[in-house]
Amino acid sequence: MFADGIDVADVLIDKQLAFRYLAEKNKVGVNS
Repeated sequence: MFADGIDVADVLIDKQLAFRYLAEKNKVGVNS
């Protein structure tokens, strides 16, 4: 599915950023 290790790293980074985004979004929702 992945052409090389770089694609895998990109996916992991995207997941990490998405998780952080959702976490921040949830914190804002709870605080407000």
